[in-house]
Amino acid sequence: MPTYTRVRAILRDEERAWFVFSNEHHRETFIERNADESPNDRNDRAIRTAVAWLTKHLKPLGITPVMVTNDEDNLRKASDVAACRMDELLGVYSEHPELPDMMGSVNITDRKSDDVWTGYDEHLSPVQVQAGLKGGLLVQGTLQIAPYNYLEGSVYATLPDGTEQRVLVVGRNDMNRAVQGDKVAVQIWPKAQWRNAPSTALVDEDEDKVPSVTEEPKKDDEGSAKRVRRADGSATKADKLDDPAALDTKLGEPTGHVVGIIRRNWRSYCAFLDPNFTTRNARASNAPTTVSVLAMDRRIPKIKIRTRQADSLAGQRFVVALDSWPRESRYPLGHFVRALGSAGDKATETEVLLLEHDVPFQPFTQRVREDLPAEGAAWTFDAERDQVVSGKRHDLRSLDVCSIDPPGCTDIDDALHATRLPNGNFQVGVHIADVTNFVKPKTAMDTEAAYRSTTVYLVDRRIDMLPELLGTNLCSLMSNVDRLAFSCMWELDNDANIVSAQFHKSVIHSKASLTYDQAQARIDDSAQHDTITTSIRDLNMLAKKLRA
Repeated sequence: MPTYTRVRAILRDEERAWFVFSNEHHRETFIERNADESPNDRNDRAIRTAVAWLTKHLKPLGITPVMVTNDEDNLRKASDVAACRMDELLGVYSEHPELPDMMGSVNITDRKSDDVWTGYDEHLSPVQVQAGLKGGLLVQGTLQIAPYNYLEGSVYATLPDGTEQRVLVVGRNDMNRAVQGDKVAVQIWPKAQWRNAPSTALVDEDEDKVPSVTEEPKKDDEGSAKRVRRADGSATKADKLDDPAALDTKLGEPTGHVVGIIRRNWRSYCAFLDPNFTTRNARASNAPTTVSVLAMDRRIPKIKIRTRQADSLAGQRFVVALDSWPRESRYPLGHFVRALGSAGDKATETEVLLLEHDVPFQPFTQRVREDLPAEGAAWTFDAERDQVVSGKRHDLRSLDVCSIDPPGCTDIDDALHATRLPNGNFQVGVHIADVTNFVKPKTAMDTEAAYRSTTVYLVDRRIDMLPELLGTNLCSLMSNVDRLAFSCMWELDNDANIVSAQFHKSVIHSKASLTYDQAQARIDDSAQHDTITTSIRDLNMLAKKLRA
C-alpha cells in the first residue's frame, strides 16, 4: 500500500510526466490467458504486448519505450521490443552513483559460524489471524511505541471480556518485526506473565554495539539474546529490559506478543548513518556495503541498507524506505532514497522536520496555478460579476470594519465591526474571507488545499495552504481595498444577549489593519473617539460581558 500511495502521488504531479496506460482495458493490448499458461506468465506476456503496441504507436514521435525487468525469462522473450535489466538502465546514469542504492537489495549474510540466532517467530497468515480474532484468541490494534523507549510498545484493544484496555508489548522478540503505527494481531500472555511498563528509558544507548556492520547479536543455547555488558560488567538498559527478573510483575498490565501484521504503516524515514559504523575498508571503497542507519524518529528500529555511498553519507541526513523484514534479520531492510544535506544545517534540519511530520512543502504545480484568477494581483471587485447587483452578496463597504492581528500578519482572514443601532442595541459583525469565490469545488487548487489542510508557520518561513496570490492578497481582508467576505451579523442588547442573527456573503472595505498593541492603545487613549476606536471599545465591552 505505501508503494501504491507513492506511485499515485507521482502520477498526480504532472510536471514529472508519469502516465498510466490501461493496457488491460485497451482493445489492441488485452490478451487472454492460454490454457497452459500461469497467471504470472500471462501478465509478463501482457506487458510485452503493451510495450510492442506502444513502440509502434509512438514511433512517429521518435519515442522508443523500454521495458525494464529483472526477470530473465521475461527479458529473453522480449526479443521484439527494447528491454533491459534495471542495473543496465542505471548504468546509463553512471554520473549518479546514488541510483543503484535505491534498488534496495540487502541480503541476510555474513553470519559467524557460531551464531545460533534462529530468527523471529513466523507471522500467522491472514486467514489464521482472522480466525483467531473471530474466536477471541487474538486481539487487534495499532502498535504505539513509547517515544522514550523503543523496546516498549502498546496496543489498545478490546479484550475477550469486552473491556477496552492497553496491552503491553515489551521487547524486540514480542514486537516480532512490527513497527510504530502497524495494525497488528496480538496474542495475550497468561496473567502470570503480565508485566508493568518498564520505567527504564532507552533513548541514547545502543543495545548491541557490534564492530561489524552486518553481524547479528548472538543467542545462547536457550535462544534468548545474549546480554550486552558494559566494560565494568554491569548490565545495559536493554539488558535490564529483557530480563524478566528485573521487571515488576506485581499487578501487571495485560501483556502480549505480536503474532501477525494486519496492515503495515511503513513510510519513508529521515535517517543518519549509525555512528558505530567505522569499517574503514568499506568506507574507503565504492563497493556496495551493508550499513545500519538510525531513523530520526526514535520509535523506529535500526534499518539495514546496501549502499556505495557509505563514506559520503557520514555526517549527512538522508531519506530511506523500508522494503522488508525477514524473520532471519534482527533489523528491517531498506534502501537509500535521497540525500537531504549536512546534519546541523538549518535548511537540512528544516526539511527533516517537514518530512517527518508529513507537511507538504513542494511548490504549487502549474495545474494549481492555472486555477488562479487570470487578472492576477490586478483583480478588483465587480458588483455585477460578484453578485451584488443580483442581491446574492451584500454590500457592506460603508461599515467601519477593521482587523486585529499579530504584527506582520499578511494573511488577514477575519475582520469585525460594532455599530450602535437607533434602538440602543449593537450591530456586531464578524467577516471571514470568502475563499470559496476563488477556490471552486473539485478543482486542482481545491484538491491541493485539502491535502495541505492548513498554512504552516516556521521560524524563518511559512508554507501556504493556498498560493500566495490568494492567501496574502485576494483572500486577505487588507485595509483600504474591496474584499469578498462571508459575514455574520448579530444584533446584541446592552447585556450581550443575541436579539437576531444573519449570515450572508458580502463585500467589505476594511478601514484599518491593526496589531494587538495598536488596538489596545486605542482602547486606552481617552482622547481618541473616531468610529474605529469607538467600535473596538464597544467590542471589548461586549466581549467582557460574554466572558463574565
